[in-house]
Amino acid sequence: MVSGTLLGLAIARAEEAGDWRLELFEERQLSSETPALENSRKGLDVSAESLDQLIQGLAADKFAEREQAQKELLLTGTFQHLQREITEGDDPEVRKRLRKILLKLEAGGRWSKEELLARALASMLHERDNPGVADPTGELFVELFGKAKPSLADGYGKLRFVENARRNGFAADGVLHMEGKLGEIGDQRLLFEAMNLIGKPEFPDTFRVDAKLGGGAAAAGTYHVGISIGNVCVLFHPALKSGAFRFQRVDNQLQLTENANMGFDPPAEKMLSMGIDVIRLAKGAVKLDVLVANGTNSFRASKTLRADVIGKLDSVGLNRSGAAGGDGIFDDLVLDLGKQ
Repeated sequence: MVSGTLLGLAIARAEEAGDWRLELFEERQLSSETPALENSRKGLDVSAESLDQLIQGLAADKFAEREQAQKELLLTGTFQHLQREITEGDDPEVRKRLRKILLKLEAGGRWSKEELLARALASMLHERDNPGVADPTGELFVELFGKAKPSLADGYGKLRFVENARRNGFAADGVLHMEGKLGEIGDQRLLFEAMNLIGKPEFPDTFRVDAKLGGGAAAAGTYHVGISIGNVCVLFHPALKSGAFRFQRVDNQLQLTENANMGFDPPAEKMLSMGIDVIRLAKGAVKLDVLVANGTNSFRASKTLRADVIGKLDSVGLNRSGAAGGDGIFDDLVLDLGKQ
């Protein structure tokens, strides 16, 4: 007869099958056994203590010491930890310097692999120690596209594939491709859907989505890549001068803004980071705050959309749309639903 504890552990391990955290542990050659995860987390905790010391250094009496602490914190690349300090800290000098650091770090993407690893270790250990208890750090859904897949016809992991362009896609070498060759003018979308992901008809009123995305040089300007939130896509054109960024409806392709100059040219075959903060406002309107970045180059945009335009917050997707041309390429999709 199996004990209740062992049975609960067996169920938890079964639910972890296909989990992004296990994929990340495998990539880092870490054992998923609990003692090994605890040891790995202890190593990260030491790093966290060092971070706290550096943060305290931002309020040092000597200017040179404050400057040095700021430089060292920038090199750590720990966006999530520093963001919490802005929210919880009360020293004006520290908060001012942290904002400068975060602006630079955000241009490289909010979620580094190291921060995802720290989150994966903490959340999995919490689940194993507290079965059925919500993760205090909030809900995070991640797809790293580390498993090769020759076709997207039946989706990828928890993402559903939708297309009307007679073009497929695949995952190889840790990168998702939405194929650009042949086919017709139309859309390819890989969707996280609220009902499938969290068992509710819509995502919460505030959340954040981050991904890396780009595309090939072929037929630049005739196709675009982007992230869709409900019925609105936030997009740019790979390999096209200035990128021609805009907001656009998904259902009828109606442009909601004119093409905007991003201030830099999105290079071919290279992925940019895109982050979108989603905030539901009064009367169902939704505000989208967007950052697109390529190294030190970054572009920001914000748009408030009426409820009848953006519709329900029931899906988040990676999109390639337009004519045949270069493949759309994507990686590291992170949906952060936060603490609800």
